[in-house]
Amino acid sequence: HYGLQGTPSTQYQFGLTEDPGVPLSENVTQRSSTQKNRTITIRSGFKIIKNIATTLNYNYSTTESRSTQITGNISYSALTLGDELLPFPSWTIRVTGFERFPLVKKLFRSIVITHAFNGKKAEVWKDSKATPTQNTISKDFRPFIGANFVFKNGITASFNYNKTESLQEKMLVSSGITRNTSSLINFNARYSLKKGIKLPFFKKRFNNNIDMSIIFTRSINITARKQPGKTNFTDISNTLNWSFKPTITYSFTKTVNGGIHFELGKRKDIRVGTTDIKGFGINATILLGG
Repeated sequence: HYGLQGTPSTQYQFGLTEDPGVPLSENVTQRSSTQKNRTITIRSGFKIIKNIATTLNYNYSTTESRSTQITGNISYSALTLGDELLPFPSWTIRVTGFERFPLVKKLFRSIVITHAFNGKKAEVWKDSKATPTQNTISKDFRPFIGANFVFKNGITASFNYNKTESLQEKMLVSSGITRNTSSLINFNARYSLKKGIKLPFFKKRFNNNIDMSIIFTRSINITARKQPGKTNFTDISNTLNWSFKPTITYSFTKTVNGGIHFELGKRKDIRVGTTDIKGFGINATILLGG
């Protein structure tokens, strides 16, 4: 409220009532505004069996704003089954213990497999909940499948495959339905080698560290639209990117280090064509003490 003539009641300050309990000035023309937010979150976690753990997370929230107009939104965790949309919690699954199998225990110190899903329905409305202006349904698998490896020789590696999809419909402008889909593959591996060199006669030891890494990424992003009355989607944008980047860094002492890297990749876009990416670099750093 604007133009309060006095301190509002404690109940009003804590949001327990909409009546401030004090007079309003008649000279104030700016309209008062209110906003209500309600959120419900339910979380749980348990082990299906000894090496498989899962968590569940359900969210429900509403917002209502009143000023010169009344607007609001509703969102909740949901799962799409065919044409059906069901309120359902998001989940994560973590599986461990693969390194104990006879065929892999000689190579790996640990293997962890992960999977996660987050689905949501979001609705924006104006004037009343019965008149929605925008609906969005999304489902995210981040990751759809993920794996972390630790080899017994010191190599660490990870792999993730993510995929997402969202459908958005705007009722007031009759723009049809917009669909956004994306997928991402990411792989990286790293190995560190630490050795020292002791120079004769000088009684001084130099610590040599070599870090080697490989990163590979591949992503696809597509935006498509289905016009009102149509049955098929038409691509608006479609891009594919991939990149392969090995890197080696070397430190001879705390004051001398350097590295070398190489990058190879490609970008394909239905609007601008194909672009090749090639890169190579060498760097060296020497710190001089003052």
